[in-house]
Amino acid sequence: MLETAPIFKKDHIRLFSGTYLNLLEPAPTDIFLIDIAVGLARECRWGNHCKRFYSVAEHSMECMAYAELYHPREHGLAFQCLMHDAHEAYLGDIPTPLKNLMPIYNEIAERVQKAINIRFRLLPPYDKRVKQIDEIILHKEWRGKNIEWTGLQLDEKAAGELFIQHVVRLCQTTFPIMP
Repeated sequence: MLETAPIFKKDHIRLFSGTYLNLLEPAPTDIFLIDIAVGLARECRWGNHCKRFYSVAEHSMECMAYAELYHPREHGLAFQCLMHDAHEAYLGDIPTPLKNLMPIYNEIAERVQKAINIRFRLLPPYDKRVKQIDEIILHKEWRGKNIEWTGLQLDEKAAGELFIQHVVRLCQTTFPIMP
């Protein structure tokens, strides 16, 4: 049977789960972990200019692992690191120089990230170390993912499943993974 649901609605995007997210007024109740995990696992870092495919999900898990290694008793910090780029599951990974030319992207990214944070009870503000860890991992990735490849390369299924496992492990509340 042919599906009749519209692919697009004004200001909305249709997600992996089949639900929609209003980009201008994202509701926390429209955020599902499956959409974040699939979106991040399929989104390539560096504006797609990597030596090999390297997902935003993998980047987020690298940030989380760094936080757990150097701040082992601070589960909240690790969870913030894991979720800091979750909005990119909906908006894509745009290279920072381009983001800086697109103020509307940053505004929408903030709205989407806020809805995600509410959904997963990540109360603002984020720990300032999240940005520091992100920068450390950024430089590590440039050497290890663009100059010469080091580390594992996860396929999208493995990256998405591992991302979900880490969210479930670190999150302090229950939430629906799928609608």
